[in-house]
Amino acid sequence: METFQKQLAEEVSKEIGPVLKALEFIPVEVHVGSIKGISLVSVVIYSSGGVSIDDCAKVSKLIYPKLELIQDLGNFSLEVSSPGIGRIFKSREEYKIFEGKAVSILTHDSSDWINGIIDHVDDNTVFVKRKDELVSIKFDMIKKSKLENTTEEGK
Repeated sequence: METFQKQLAEEVSKEIGPVLKALEFIPVEVHVGSIKGISLVSVVIYSSGGVSIDDCAKVSKLIYPKLELIQDLGNFSLEVSSPGIGRIFKSREEYKIFEGKAVSILTHDSSDWINGIIDHVDDNTVFVKRKDELVSIKFDMIKKSKLENTTEEGK
């Protein structure tokens, strides 16, 4: 069942991608779940200029008709939201999306969070600016990462 929902989420992403791009939003996450026979479609969008409630409502109104064309969704409920402060990163792509934003990263070999600004990302590493230093953290060393509500560089 989970594989079917992942395939459905990919289909939803493909269908709504052009609409989001035209509105200058980046899809951070598209998830399809199910409860009591109703598909629950969750879309998280991002824009460097921020995402307002009005933006979420506008995106919802524009993508809803596209989702109605996806037969396998059946009856569905749609939720469109922004990533929000404290968002737990769920994919490597999010590090690239949130370049320039404050982040806290917990690694497997430490009990202390690394706080800073995402400077840049390559295939295997995220580079975080902390005060006057640039810290490189390999993706396979990251246990957990989350967005922070600050623009200050590392503590």
